[in-house]
Amino acid sequence: MENWILKFEDVSISYKTKRGYLQAVSNASFEVGQGQSVALIGESGCGKTTIATSVVGILPLAARIDGGHVLYRKGDGSIADMYSLSRKERRILLWKDIVMMFQASQSSFNPVRRIYTQFLDTVKAHESGKSDREILERSRELLEMVMLDPDKVLYSYPHELSGGMKQRTLLALTMILNPRILILDEPTTALDLITQEKILRLLNDMRRRFNFSLIFITHDLSIVSELADKVVTMYAGEVVETAPVRAFFTHPLHPYSDGLLKAIPRLTTSSDNLFSIPGNTPDLIDRPSGCLFHPRCAYEDEKCSRCRPCTTYLEDRSFSCFHPAGGDE
Repeated sequence: MENWILKFEDVSISYKTKRGYLQAVSNASFEVGQGQSVALIGESGCGKTTIATSVVGILPLAARIDGGHVLYRKGDGSIADMYSLSRKERRILLWKDIVMMFQASQSSFNPVRRIYTQFLDTVKAHESGKSDREILERSRELLEMVMLDPDKVLYSYPHELSGGMKQRTLLALTMILNPRILILDEPTTALDLITQEKILRLLNDMRRRFNFSLIFITHDLSIVSELADKVVTMYAGEVVETAPVRAFFTHPLHPYSDGLLKAIPRLTTSSDNLFSIPGNTPDLIDRPSGCLFHPRCAYEDEKCSRCRPCTTYLEDRSFSCFHPAGGDE
């Protein structure tokens, strides 16, 4: 992809534990295009949040970046390596160019300050030339865009808003500086189905309107079908498949992707026929040889247990498997 705005190149990240270093992300590579929506999917602990938080520089103290690059193409065409930036240099890009919206919207606002002060503080930290009036006018426009009453929300404390209202207010706040990349961690967690649908519709509408790129982490494949252009499947810290969203759902190539799709419950499926991927994820401190998925794979053979598969790149997708879609490579 030539029009990428964010590129992950062989990213490896580990955490220090009492037993040794846990390899949370291993040689992960994928790209995000300008205006593209990319879903990161996989079981808990597969490295999705780790790789996302590494972009904005908020990894835990126990984490270390072992290798790789995250390249960001700025608006002027120059390229910055997010891992090489100083804290001051990264701070200039955050909020103005790249924003991360975390899973718990309830804890994203200062509980003892009214909402309008947090819009003011965010803008003034990055654009000192704007007056309070200009900032509040822009805030009102964005809150109306997310179907909220600005007069009520701006002068409320966070505890006076429902979870769905806080989520939409946070979405408006992330847009206040017109960022080019928005990263979302489980954007609809703890929301009822109707509010989830509102959030998804708003994200699609705002992405079309502002043309920002979107990276979102989710376990809910129904959200992927509604929001994503491309799907990045992660397993045990590795990117095992990337595919356009339609190809992912109709013809997954990696057995793990196929297993995730088969595990989706359907109305016609009885409780006796529910599918789950057998086994457990591997130990990421004492990593096994060969393909990390082979102990759980229906197509594994002696080669799978002995050799690590290389990534095969096709025109618009990639996969790491000796037996894609159950066949030979």
